[in-house]
Amino acid sequence: QIGVRIRVNGPRSFKRRPFRGWVHCVAICQQGPVSLALEGSTEEMPPWPDAENGVVLPLRVANSSDAATVSLEVSLGDAVGSLPLTTSILDGGDVASATLDLLRDEECVSTARVTVQALPGETLLSRKLATQEQTQVDPRRLSVKVKGARFLEHPRCRGRIEAYVKLALLCGDDETQARGSVATRGTDTHPQWDEDVLLSLPRALSLLLDAPDLRNMEPPSLTLTVVASTMPSHDDNIGHASLRVPWPTFTSSEEQATLELRDQAGAFRGEVDVCITMATEKTSTPSMLFLATSCKAPLSLESSGRTCASTNALWPLTGRDDDALVVERIDGAGLADLSDLALRALAHPGTVETCEDTLGRGHQASHVQCEACVLRPATGSLEVVVEALDLDEQACERAARLTDGEADAPSLPSRTFCRVSVKGSLGHGAHTRSTTSLVGKAAFGGPHAEKLSLEIDASRLIDPLFVAPSLEIAVLDERGGWRNRVAKGSVALAPLIALSTERSKETRGLVLALEDPVTGAQRGSCTLSCAFKAVAIASVGAPTPSQCASAALLKKVFFDCDGGPSHPVPRSVLL
Repeated sequence: QIGVRIRVNGPRSFKRRPFRGWVHCVAICQQGPVSLALEGSTEEMPPWPDAENGVVLPLRVANSSDAATVSLEVSLGDAVGSLPLTTSILDGGDVASATLDLLRDEECVSTARVTVQALPGETLLSRKLATQEQTQVDPRRLSVKVKGARFLEHPRCRGRIEAYVKLALLCGDDETQARGSVATRGTDTHPQWDEDVLLSLPRALSLLLDAPDLRNMEPPSLTLTVVASTMPSHDDNIGHASLRVPWPTFTSSEEQATLELRDQAGAFRGEVDVCITMATEKTSTPSMLFLATSCKAPLSLESSGRTCASTNALWPLTGRDDDALVVERIDGAGLADLSDLALRALAHPGTVETCEDTLGRGHQASHVQCEACVLRPATGSLEVVVEALDLDEQACERAARLTDGEADAPSLPSRTFCRVSVKGSLGHGAHTRSTTSLVGKAAFGGPHAEKLSLEIDASRLIDPLFVAPSLEIAVLDERGGWRNRVAKGSVALAPLIALSTERSKETRGLVLALEDPVTGAQRGSCTLSCAFKAVAIASVGAPTPSQCASAALLKKVFFDCDGGPSHPVPRSVLL
């Protein structure tokens, strides 16, 4: 006897795949703008012409077998239409178009043309791209602590040298570079930097460090060059040195060395002390409160018990309720509570808030002007353009002749260049100089104005004494006389890089008063324009409607022969 088992395939049980992401919707109705609702989220369609970009609604669908079909509700007043978002729309990411009847009491009042496209928050492609990106960017850094140096003077510079160090880490053919800040402490030939310069690892080196055995491999070399920032770019080298970085340095140990500086001919020029370790991961930076004061009397600035004796202060925000802000005269003749100013600044991050107050009474009273703004932690590049330079050249020339003497004064016409720098925590900060050396003030600015780019990391601007960083400009003379520093000026950096919600900030027509670096006498003024572009702000949100509209159009052009959005996306969106 043979038993036969027959299995009948009935309708497959419906099992919805989970979806987490956004839905891009465009709904056009002749009678007026409609509102769209999806799973508790509601958005109004913007007026024309922004209506072409539509709106973006978040959507989460659980993985459950008995889930009802998700519907997009389109309403014009009390007239409502419903578009079911089927599995094919959510799974395939197709651009689906439909004409919906908007019903009121089961009677068609109007019609709306609706286009939808599902945008999953994570796809296989995005996951693949993310993992590739993670393998290519090595978070490890080599930290070179440049303590100080002792060297001979530059042979062709009688004035200030204002040295800094350039570092290069070489592994095979791969090289990474970094440079330290201009010396502000110690003497000109015995600078005390005491600064950690971070070098990213070359690609070849980061791959080698993952190898199990490195004993037979040649260690990477570190080259250090001491450079005079006041000299021409083709003649600024004071001395260089190099060493092999031992492999144990990249795992646990620390390498301390005193390097001999040699010039191009191999002659001894001096020595520099370094300490090499692997850098630890950078901790997150809190938002910061900046306060600038203008008062004839010396002041003491205090926030939550942390005191700053400078006219400009920068405090990391603690997040506590007692972030009180107090300005007090050092002689104790009066104080002002600026907590209201701090609250206004906190309510509008990136915006400069101002107030005025009077400290003390009677003949001792002094007027104080205060500016405050909140900085979000950001890393990016600050582009500075010197638009105009109104330099008192005759006064500069008289000062040079007075110092050098008529016989030794440089005879060539003065060739000046600009150096912009950030004076941040402990005097450290990024700096750069104009590549062109110019004769006469008329050559600055105009259509040929140079863009000077500075890398800014907000986490490195916090000072132990809470002194706010400044953006400084120096006009330097390449002829190398005693008065090679012609003029200088500075402005507070914080308002220039304070971001609200945008990723960039532009400041135009910033006028700086220039003064003599030695005597402080007036030397004219210069006009700057700055643009700060953040490259890393920790915020991941929904894509913008214009991004979705351009994605939908591209999909239509390349993949969908028929169908697609009922209205063409404006060209400006794609650009």
